[in-house]
Amino acid sequence: MMLPNLTLDAVAADPNLLREAYREAGGFIIPQLLPSEEVQRVLETIVMTAQLLSDVAMPSAGTWAERASRAVQAIQAQRTDGQGLIYEAIAQTPLLHQIASHASIMSVIQTILSPHVLLHQRLLVLMSLPEDGWHLGRWHQDYYYNAGPETTCTLYLPLQPVHQQNGGLLLAPGRHREGLFDHQSHQYDVPTKWNTIDPDIVATFDPLQQIELAAGDALFFHSLLPHAAQLNRTSDVRFVINLRYRDMLDSTYRETGWKIPELTAARQALARKPIAVA
Repeated sequence: MMLPNLTLDAVAADPNLLREAYREAGGFIIPQLLPSEEVQRVLETIVMTAQLLSDVAMPSAGTWAERASRAVQAIQAQRTDGQGLIYEAIAQTPLLHQIASHASIMSVIQTILSPHVLLHQRLLVLMSLPEDGWHLGRWHQDYYYNAGPETTCTLYLPLQPVHQQNGGLLLAPGRHREGLFDHQSHQYDVPTKWNTIDPDIVATFDPLQQIELAAGDALFFHSLLPHAAQLNRTSDVRFVINLRYRDMLDSTYRETGWKIPELTAARQALARKPIAVA
């Protein structure tokens, strides 16, 4: 079982294709869901934000993805908190809220969840720097870090092609149906701050699905679907919009008044700092 590619024409003809793929495989891909002009607007905003942090001229040649990559790396070279500042600023832009409520995205979300959804307050553009393993989300389930309804949907929307070499996701299709796995401070091939699923359990994930996407392709997946980001081994930053949607009609979630419990262990893990090497 693999997450299927579903065209807009196909799901318009039969919306149950979305629901079945989400229920059984744990997600699906819709190619070219976000228009190219919207992708470019986000990349332009990244370059503009970097410019506001520096008096140095930003790159003016190459694709917008290449320019955004060079801009982020230039700021990071000037100040160690540079990438983090850009990351936090982009998350608060009106543009990201507009994209999160884009009609094509909302149509899919409301089909697989319900007409009544809440957007997770963190609207992210993930920025994976070359060879940076500390911030990589290795094998985990989003539910561990975000709670809410188990059916919560993650949207993974790249701003340039993503594949194995620049850190595209690995997924374990269908394993969301087994519920939440235990997460502890396990280490894989590179040190990471994330709490992760036991490698012995990960070894049972078969088959795995390597995700390869073009800019504007949309991957929707279940909050319990195990997945892992891979190390970016290219010279460019990998940019991915990352959003989460929660079903307000979920009975348990509604009973809490749509509140999320304190996720202490997850928050402490994500707050960890790299250990300095002498």
